[in-house]
Amino acid sequence: TLQFQPSEVAKLGLLLVLAGTLASARSHRLLVGLGLVALPVALTLIEPDLSTSLLLVLIAAAMLVLARIRLRSLAAIVLLLGALAPLALHLLRPYQMARLSDFLSGGSGEQSWTVLQAHIAVASGGLLGAGSSLPHGLLAQYLPTRETDLAFASLIEQRGLVAGICALLAGAVVVWRLAAAARRTRTRAGSLLATGLAVLFGAEI
Repeated sequence: TLQFQPSEVAKLGLLLVLAGTLASARSHRLLVGLGLVALPVALTLIEPDLSTSLLLVLIAAAMLVLARIRLRSLAAIVLLLGALAPLALHLLRPYQMARLSDFLSGGSGEQSWTVLQAHIAVASGGLLGAGSSLPHGLLAQYLPTRETDLAFASLIEQRGLVAGICALLAGAVVVWRLAAAARRTRTRAGSLLATGLAVLFGAEI
């Protein structure tokens, strides 16, 4: 079954509209940009998808810095977000709070068990991969979300550390080429878009 998340398109859409908005010389570009960011972030939070919301905020923050928004305005935004952070915690679902608490404390909850399974998968892969003849359903019990969250651990388990290193190097090349393209573009919007894509892919990797 093929699954599709509209939030994936929202990442690229946000980059496109922010690049065009922040590249303009309008005095109110910051307010328009923040309004454009607020809608997709709010929708993904309602979904709920905390990780995508945080990634959208990261993209927006990088774009604001790259657009050379005044430091005073950026500091005001940071202070406002810091003041609202305690209120935002009350909007999180119980399982999201459990994951956040487990991550910060290094406890022994479900999230730590998942990370342990990923460590076991990476260790069992060796240099060239262990491969497996087990059914997919049985494999999923040992390494949950092996096609999404733990895809990298699954790759190393099946193809080895060499394949994992090659995947990381390929990702680094993509980010480097996007950063290089940002310096060669003829328009400010193009430069912001290329750099924003570099931040997106770098954060995803």
